[in-house]
Amino acid sequence: MVHAIEPSVESCALLKENTAPYQNISTYKNAASDQTGEITFYEYPGPYAEYNTTIEHAYADTSWISKVKETVNNVPTILLDDLIANNNISKAIIKIDAEGGELSVIKGMIKSLQEKDLTVIMEYLLSDDSDSLHQQAVDFFAKHGYRVHAITPEGTLVFITQIDQYLRDLNIDSDNLVFVKK
Repeated sequence: MVHAIEPSVESCALLKENTAPYQNISTYKNAASDQTGEITFYEYPGPYAEYNTTIEHAYADTSWISKVKETVNNVPTILLDDLIANNNISKAIIKIDAEGGELSVIKGMIKSLQEKDLTVIMEYLLSDDSDSLHQQAVDFFAKHGYRVHAITPEGTLVFITQIDQYLRDLNIDSDNLVFVKK
C-alpha cells in the first residue's frame, strides 16, 4: 500500500488524477507535521512548485519571486505516527521532501521511528549553515539510532559520515539520502 501526502492544492489534484487508476494508493491533502492542526503553506505555480514551503518569505531574496504569484493556504496537518498506527504499518519506506519542513515531519513519526522497521529517504540540501534545517533533521535521525547512506548510481547504499563533503565531492547541492536504523 502507498500513502501519499501532499499539501499543495495543484500538486495534490495532479497526484489524485495520476493515481486514480491504482487501488493501492491513498492520497491525503495534508501536510505531515509534528502536531495536528493547521499550517500556513506558501505555493507557487507551475515550474516554481518545487519551491512550495511552510516558511514565510523563504525566497524573498530570489530574482524569480517577483515574477510569480504566491498563493497562501491553510492546510490541515497529519502525524505520520497516526497514519502508520491507523494503517497497521510495521515496515515501510518513507520518502520525505518537505522543503525545509523535514524536521517537523520526522518529529511527527518519533514513536514509529523507535518501534517500527522504517527506512526513510530524505532530500538534503547543501548549506554553509552547520545548523541548517536539513542538518537538524540528520542530527535527529542520528540521535534516534539511524545512520545516513547515499544511493550509488547502481542503486546500492553506501554509509557516509560527512554529508556536505560528499555533496561537494560530487559537485551537487542536493541529494536524496537514506536513513536506516543501526
